[in-house]
Amino acid sequence: MNKLSIETSHQLIVMGQDDYVKRVCSYYDQIYHNEIKCVKFVFPLVTDKSDNNVFDFDSCNDFLQKLEYDVVLFIAFSVKVHRQIQLFLNKKGFHNLFFYTPAVDNKLKKEYFSKYFEEQGERFNYIYEMDNEGYTQENKVELYMTKCIVDKPLVSFPNSLPQCVIQIQAGAALTDKRIATVTDDIGDNISSRNRRYSEMTAAYWAWKHSKADFIGLCHYRRHFVDLGKIVSKLNRINIDIVLPLPTLYETSIYKDHLMKYTPTVYKVMLAVLDEYSPEYYDSALNIYDKKIFIANNMWIVRKTVLDDLFSWLFPILFEIEKRIGELEDSYYNRYAGFCAEQLTGLYFLYNKRNWKIAYAEKMFLY
Repeated sequence: MNKLSIETSHQLIVMGQDDYVKRVCSYYDQIYHNEIKCVKFVFPLVTDKSDNNVFDFDSCNDFLQKLEYDVVLFIAFSVKVHRQIQLFLNKKGFHNLFFYTPAVDNKLKKEYFSKYFEEQGERFNYIYEMDNEGYTQENKVELYMTKCIVDKPLVSFPNSLPQCVIQIQAGAALTDKRIATVTDDIGDNISSRNRRYSEMTAAYWAWKHSKADFIGLCHYRRHFVDLGKIVSKLNRINIDIVLPLPTLYETSIYKDHLMKYTPTVYKVMLAVLDEYSPEYYDSALNIYDKKIFIANNMWIVRKTVLDDLFSWLFPILFEIEKRIGELEDSYYNRYAGFCAEQLTGLYFLYNKRNWKIAYAEKMFLY
């Protein structure tokens, strides 16, 4: 991304929600090596309920009074808040607004991680730009998109999906309502445990039943960008794993992610990991103390990789579940799904030299 497309000086004013503001500024610090000074304004939350964030816009009045009206403001909010903050700032006389969208995030991420990997002496494989390797291999690719009866309606859901996308109903054993032709309650399955495992009941079903060369997982609101090109690359390049661009945390994976989603389960997860897989336990302590992680339970992997991953993962998850049981809070009761995300991310980082990994963009639908 050309920095002049956003600001015309060496100062970038970033306003928005706390985690987005810090992430944007971290991107710019890495990409431009502090050539651009980021001035931050974080809007305080009125409520911190999940997916229902309400912000105190008036808190920025004193800050805005110190700015010229023609300054460019980088607005770092979730897309669903963009219209509200735009109307608010327009009324205050500010119209040069640059919004932090999933497309902008992907561009910044690509530049950030290109530099980051280079500095770490590692290769950054951005799948869309990888050169074909001179052979053609027709792989069967199945990307399972999970749906559940509790999903929220989306206004931006695409009218059609690529042929390789298979919509699968997760937790089908818990309801008579059918929202997909493929359900996760047939044959060898853990569908009835969906309230703890979330999308991982569908992932388990795909592992046990799919015969595809590559098997993937995405969500009804999280998709890979330009999936057709990704599938084409899988047929022309020797790739084992496709992952979404990594996630950058402010402090560490432990403090910013694990303590947010599994605060009462984390110690149990580590204890089970130590017992079942001590080599991963030692790496986990190091990896979870860092800022770069693979999040969201999204991936496209060779069937052989999936066999290796899930043969390792699910026995650990089942033991964690055996020790924890049911949690009263319905959100935190999804702990097995959260642990799956944390352990799968650990697996990919631990094995990054054993498999050829490429990275792709993801989009978030509203």
